[in-house]
Amino acid sequence: MKTRLLSIIVAALVCGFLLDGSALAGEQSGSGPAFSWYSLVKPLGIATLSLVALTFLTGLLRKKLRRRFLNIHLPLAAAALTLGLAHGLLIFILYR
Repeated sequence: MKTRLLSIIVAALVCGFLLDGSALAGEQSGSGPAFSWYSLVKPLGIATLSLVALTFLTGLLRKKLRRRFLNIHLPLAAAALTLGLAHGLLIFILYR
């Protein structure tokens, strides 16, 4: 599991070094409005912060209610980590 996660992170970093921000901007000359990856940075950051806050709160409530919140806490943590990595990767690629 750790080697698989490490290989995914290394592959994402290699792709980040190879791709330029202008390649992902989605701006085409002479056409109408196109999809821009820059528009995803702020919503991903807000979603990540919200999931981290929810994960923290369910962790606090887990002390009082024991196992009831453990089923919620772990998937929230995984989702927060996934969105955080996606947010960080977009910032790394687009704003360097």
